[in-house]
Order: sequence, then C-alpha cells, then structure tokens
Amino acid sequence: MGGDELLFIGSMVWPHLPFYIIWIIGIGIAAVNYRKQKQTALLAGSAFALMLVIALIQLSVSVFGQLSMLRGGVTAQQLGGLFAASNLIAIPFNIIAWGLLLFALFARPKSNSVQDPAR
Repeated sequence: MGGDELLFIGSMVWPHLPFYIIWIIGIGIAAVNYRKQKQTALLAGSAFALMLVIALIQLSVSVFGQLSMLRGGVTAQQLGGLFAASNLIAIPFNIIAWGLLLFALFARPKSNSVQDPAR
C-alpha cells in the first residue's frame, strides 16, 4: 500500500473520527454505569456499539470500493450500486440504533417511590 493510498484512507477516516470517539466514550460510560442503571446502560451502550459497527462497515465498503475503482477493478456504476446496497442495509440498523438510544433516554420504568413535588 503506497503513500497515496494511505493518504486517501486517512482522508476518508479523519472527518468521521469525532463520531468514532464519541461512540467509544458512550460505550465506556454505559459500561461504567451498568450497575447503577442496567436497562439504560445496556440500551445506550448497544446503540452506540451498533452505530460504531455500522459506520466502520460503511467506511470499509467506501474505501474498498473507491480503491478498487482507482485500480480499475470496479466501474463507476458498480461503485454506485455498492454504495446504494450498503446504505439500504445500513439504514434499518441505524434506525434501530437511534430507537434504542431514544428508548434508553426517555423510557423510564414507573416507580411508586418517587413522588411528584408539585403535588
């Protein structure tokens, strides 16, 4: 792998790096808080892990596809089809991940021990 290819891969990874870092931090925070809030930590950690895995798979498909096109192994139409298929597969998983995260944030079990201070 030459220097140009490494530069190309780096240029593909660099813009997404903040997301990868935030998702890894989210997984870590969920792991640390698992004993205190099992359901919330499990749902949030799963959501962040799913988002990270999907993003890394899509990045791999993108890098592989574009490098293959540059090397002459894939046409532009095939690359477009590869990206479309990748997105069709990734979108439902991203929807599931966001649903898990929203459920972790806003779905609270009903508790009789907490009283409303306004009453």
